[in-house]
Amino acid sequence: MKNVLKTTVVFTCALTLGACSSGGSSGSGRADSGTRAEPSGTLSRGGSSRVAKAAEIAKAVDANPGRADEILREHGMTLEQYDDLMYDIAADPAMSAEFEARMSR
Repeated sequence: MKNVLKTTVVFTCALTLGACSSGGSSGSGRADSGTRAEPSGTLSRGGSSRVAKAAEIAKAVDANPGRADEILREHGMTLEQYDDLMYDIAADPAMSAEFEARMSR
């Protein structure tokens, strides 16, 4: 599970950075479940708090990869929920920019 989470974090961070540099084109290759908002260039409702949560989790996992499962549980998320959140962030240029800024702090 730890390797899966590490791979997911690396992949989603790369995806997020790719979305930032591609002008926000949605090319995640994931099927739309109907719950994702269209990228708008502005933070969607609750987007900032969602980005803050994702960045907090990513930083915690980066600092202590051996606790990845526990960190997700502490934040009330499953790996799938975190993965979905990262795809949502990657699909929204404003959320991607905020995530990148929060990760560099």
